[in-house]
Amino acid sequence: MQDKHVVIFHGREDRDIFINKCELPKTIYHIDGIGGKAEPGDIIVDNHQVTDWIMAKHIVDNYDNLPEYTIFTQADPNDHCVELSNSIKCKFTDKYGSFCFARSLCEQFTFGWQRLHSAALSAERLGIGFHNSMNDRKIMYYFAPGNIFYVHRDRIRERPKSFYQSIIDLDNDEDFFNYVENYNLPYWVYREIDKCYPNLKKLSKKEKIVQLTKLVPQYITQNSSKKRDDYFGISTEPLFTFLIFMDKKIIKIIDEAQSVMGNKLYFNTNNSHYNYDFYFNKFPYHDNKHQTTFNFKQFEENWFDRDCPYFKKWQEFNKEKLRFEARKSGRNEDELVRFFENLGFANITC
Repeated sequence: MQDKHVVIFHGREDRDIFINKCELPKTIYHIDGIGGKAEPGDIIVDNHQVTDWIMAKHIVDNYDNLPEYTIFTQADPNDHCVELSNSIKCKFTDKYGSFCFARSLCEQFTFGWQRLHSAALSAERLGIGFHNSMNDRKIMYYFAPGNIFYVHRDRIRERPKSFYQSIIDLDNDEDFFNYVENYNLPYWVYREIDKCYPNLKKLSKKEKIVQLTKLVPQYITQNSSKKRDDYFGISTEPLFTFLIFMDKKIIKIIDEAQSVMGNKLYFNTNNSHYNYDFYFNKFPYHDNKHQTTFNFKQFEENWFDRDCPYFKKWQEFNKEKLRFEARKSGRNEDELVRFFENLGFANITC
């Protein structure tokens, strides 16, 4: 029997969605000020201390007394995970694994969002950035949204307690605003900003960054109802479910792959000019985003015991989710499930 403990981030969510269904030992962090009520035993934090801060704080407070596996999750995991109360009973077979049915590909800066979040710069501040990561705009981070995953205590302890303490210490939005706004960003960042936000073209470089960090969203659209979010926390989300806990061998493969993206290779010495059309894309990255996702999924095959009865039951729920997605998109349900099965994926997820 594996020793597991569940850490839950709770705000306005109904506790009957997951908290009251969870049969494993659990710690509940209630995020105050966003709705919902705390109950006796909850650890109350304010609404500036959300998921990234909570995960780091829990690890720091329990670093020397961690269970075999810690499971981190939202109090309502349903928008990212199928049947979590069942899936956490599966037998874990790796030092890290995600329960989410969705995967996201994230670039250094979120140019398509209303706010310019930077996973690359938050990673740099934590000392875990990629090599040659700012040479071009590119998808670098692969993660499961929602921070719903398990991690073994040995994987957590591969980094010292001081590393997680630094996440707590650096989780200050005003400091991170200033860090991003005063960073010596490469020219392509401003080129991409001009493409995504043509109404900012006349501003200086510094003013563009300020508008897309501190003053967003009012400047971008007068009709936006988006509230100011946790700036540093959103930027670190892909780090927790990817860079911090993923196997170092996998991170090395990914780092080597992304480091050459955007670099032009010139093999034909007979040419008198550079060949600007040739790009080198190395596994797991591909020009096609869907192929990149499939490449990454090959890293997930050792997360759960395929013969575990809980896993088999969970996969039936995942297949039903897959069929639902197929119906929404007008695809053949059975063909889509067979497609995933024929690829050999143990964990049938969208």
